[in-house]
Amino acid sequence: PTTTPTPEPESAKAFIRRWQDANVAMQTSGDSADFLALGLECRSCEQIADRVDEVYADGGEIRTGSVKLLEIKQVGRSDGVTILEFSTQSGRTVVTDSDGNEIQIYRGGREDFQIGIRRVADAWRVLRLTKLTTLVAPQSRRHAGFWRA
Repeated sequence: PTTTPTPEPESAKAFIRRWQDANVAMQTSGDSADFLALGLECRSCEQIADRVDEVYADGGEIRTGSVKLLEIKQVGRSDGVTILEFSTQSGRTVVTDSDGNEIQIYRGGREDFQIGIRRVADAWRVLRLTKLTTLVAPQSRRHAGFWRA
């Protein structure tokens, strides 16, 4: 009999990469389902998705520049929650309204985050996300509440 090797469980760092890919995909497509599926009662994740959903529901779009993960490091663990910090370097991102008018522009830059994740039924889930620092300044704030992660 042939045995199928058991796949290695996804590492916390690999999960963060996959979560960030889902975040960028959500922003460019307007479909938040895959991004939200990676959370577990993550209010900060829901707020990000709500803001993206609002842009697309109003007929707008988000043209996301490149986003690169610079580093991911585990900084703690408490009560089954793994705490990581990660940094991103993003390119210029433009939010437009239904008429194609640019309502918010992010020039790009570095942002630092802390994220709490927990393994649930052999899969990681995000519990919370906190922005630590940002070196990205929006050029326009006409669309209140939009926030990159």
